[in-house]
Amino acid sequence: MINISRQTFAMDEIKTRKIVDTVAEEIEATAFGRSSWSNVALRLTEAFPGSSCVVLGEDQVQRQLRHCDAVNIEAHHLEAYAQYFAFCNPWMKVWSVLPDGACAVSERDFPVKQIENTEFYNDFVRRVPDFDASTGMSLDIDPCSTLRIPLHYSSVYAQKYDGPAEWVMSRLKGVLKRTANGVSHLQQETDRQIARAALANRGDDIAIVVDARMSIRDVNGAAALALDKRAVIAERQGRLSFCESALAKTVPAAVANIAASASSGVSSVVAATETGSWVVHFSIVAGSRSNAFVSLTPLVLIQARNLSVPAQPRRLDEAARMFRLTPAEEVFCRHLMTGASVRDIAMATGVTFETARSRLRTIFQKTDMHSQGELMTLFNRVACC
Repeated sequence: MINISRQTFAMDEIKTRKIVDTVAEEIEATAFGRSSWSNVALRLTEAFPGSSCVVLGEDQVQRQLRHCDAVNIEAHHLEAYAQYFAFCNPWMKVWSVLPDGACAVSERDFPVKQIENTEFYNDFVRRVPDFDASTGMSLDIDPCSTLRIPLHYSSVYAQKYDGPAEWVMSRLKGVLKRTANGVSHLQQETDRQIARAALANRGDDIAIVVDARMSIRDVNGAAALALDKRAVIAERQGRLSFCESALAKTVPAAVANIAASASSGVSSVVAATETGSWVVHFSIVAGSRSNAFVSLTPLVLIQARNLSVPAQPRRLDEAARMFRLTPAEEVFCRHLMTGASVRDIAMATGVTFETARSRLRTIFQKTDMHSQGELMTLFNRVACC
């Protein structure tokens, strides 16, 4: 513990305003990638010698700590808090009843003596030096995200630090809110652009970008038509739903699963419905990323195709004659031109996957092509002649 008799601490209005300005500049720089939350915490601890500071980003939906930066707290203490003690902190009850943007002072609002018999105090607070008093602020960034910035110090300092620290924290609320709104707006615009790019070149497939809760972010033309008809998919309060009972539960479950894993893989479901045999692919697209302001919001591309609907006819007669394709090979190529995969074509034409692959290899040999992309380019060129 720092010997307070050797510390001279005087805080006047000019000094506190300078602290606010310095920390505010660091917050704005951090929000747009020019600094870090550790530097924000550092500026606060420099203003209050002997203190430690933590910046916490909490996901209120998942009930988890998704961001944690600190200064003057040893790494193993910070890790213990993030992994366990954050979820048994008695102060959470105090924050839950305070209004958004409120500042709290521990010795005034919830003195440490009230938690002396708790696990949080005995196994955490007592083990962290100069940690038994604090002043902090809690700010709801959005319905899912809360930002908390507690400044901790020894209770010996409480009489000198409580008032100035509360004044500084209260003046930071405005810049935090403005900066959070700016970051949120920028992230939403980025997500819109990402969703639009993910929908490009999806052919006649129904393609929709949603978040983990099935909220629709963007749709392609085929999906827009399907939503108007409400025969396959529907929109209810901004969320996507599948009208077919065979897909109504499996699709949301698949979206939630791939969003939770945030992996780069692709998953699929196949279902026989009254409108035909459907294959639905799910893939993660680059979406929002977590920071102290914004919760992780993965975006998922849903691509649905009715395998029972014949492929749109194209002028491949000339190509079939030119390369001596059999009727079965010509049908294969027509499906391929719609963007269907080899596995999808096998299901649509009633052959095994191995037979479909063999058919594709034969087409490659006849056309002297080496990839599906080259083959589609060739057929498009011939079809346009």
